Amino acid sequence: MTTDSLLRTADAYLDAGDPEDAITEYLRFIYHHRNDSIRVTRTYAKVGAAFRQQGRLVEAEWALRRSLDTAPRGDTALGGRRVQIAVLHMAAESYESAKLELLRVAWFDPDLGWRRTALGYLGVCHLYARQWSEARRAFALRTPGDSTSATPLLAYLAPANRPGHKSAAVARWLSTFVPGAGQAYARDAVDGLNAFAIGAASSFLVVDAMSARRLADVVLVYAPTFLRYYRGNRRNAIREVEAYNATVDKRYAEQALRLYRLTLTP
Repeated sequence: MTTDSLLRTADAYLDAGDPEDAITEYLRFIYHHRNDSIRVTRTYAKVGAAFRQQGRLVEAEWALRRSLDTAPRGDTALGGRRVQIAVLHMAAESYESAKLELLRVAWFDPDLGWRRTALGYLGVCHLYARQWSEARRAFALRTPGDSTSATPLLAYLAPANRPGHKSAAVARWLSTFVPGAGQAYARDAVDGLNAFAIGAASSFLVVDAMSARRLADVVLVYAPTFLRYYRGNRRNAIREVEAYNATVDKRYAEQALRLYRLTLTP
């Protein structure tokens, strides 16, 4: 089998959804073309695509970085490979690492197309990280001037349209005075009623035992039970607020992503 046929076979394996055999053939091709930097760097990029198809993100990044390291001077595809590395970091929720790669392309890559692509991914990265102002800035830089397609997205990300959050401190203090009030504030009425019922029942048991002068029961049973539910009620109120805020942010980000996809539609 000639070395060129190795590459054709590897491509066929990858197209057929067999990344493991594709990687084997690609690496054999690289071995036989060690001095051909142009073909080697492109093949390493294909190895990265095969690893990514398997969900092996660490190996995919290794292959893409080898593609960068072996690239000849003046290779115009370097920006695209850095963007691919950033996407791998985003898939692993390593947003800060992704931003570094994308900023490097957005600031320094000589190709305008890759700079715009990097800015788009940078905006998406900021959305995933719930950094609305930074996302809006990146999208605005991607479409400088009066871009009709980008106008709805930029308007949606304006400060006046940011999602409203509940306060964890308010929820904690509400539940301090009325068990379940913090959960109700976080718009979880069912959990709020449950917390109120448990708090009322445990309070009644403490008061009833004290009225009957069963001090041992108060100290050993009812008071500890009341305190455990009371403290748990406050902690749950904070968790409910955090969950509510996360849900609001997720919906906001998803709508922004839908609007961003519309800007990419010709």
